Amino acid sequence: MKLNEIKIAVDNWDNAYKHNFNMANREIVHWENCSYYVIKRPKLIPYYYEIVYKPNMNSVGLTHKDGHTLNGKKSQFYICKGIECTHEMLDVMERFEKRFKPRNFNETIELVKKETGIKIFNRVTELMNDLEWEKDRMSSSGQETLDKYWKLLDQFRKGKL
Repeated sequence: MKLNEIKIAVDNWDNAYKHNFNMANREIVHWENCSYYVIKRPKLIPYYYEIVYKPNMNSVGLTHKDGHTLNGKKSQFYICKGIECTHEMLDVMERFEKRFKPRNFNETIELVKKETGIKIFNRVTELMNDLEWEKDRMSSSGQETLDKYWKLLDQFRKGKL
């Protein structure tokens, strides 16, 4: 299949899916075998297509960064129709959408604190502990800044940030 043919088939399926049309005989694009589905990435950049491997939901872009070179040979892409393919594709879409479910701002902040922020914050605290040994050699403004850091750390620990 050519890139344009793949995109048209995926767009047709995606439009039917979004508008709850009858899905029974929609064309579904596969790559290499029935475990790989070509989908349009939900709620992100328009026209961003992915090849998704159903067993573990890993994905790769349909094309290279140039937007024209397929990740795979044209002959490896094919169309499947039928109710069984449709049920499988609906499952893939549901799982993929959950994976990219948008978070609200507070959830995002919590995620950052948990996954990366805490590690960085702990490392900074270690460095600040080392700096505390030099406090008596610091200027008064340097000492004030160090004191502000410790107050900020206390607020963080008490959950007031």
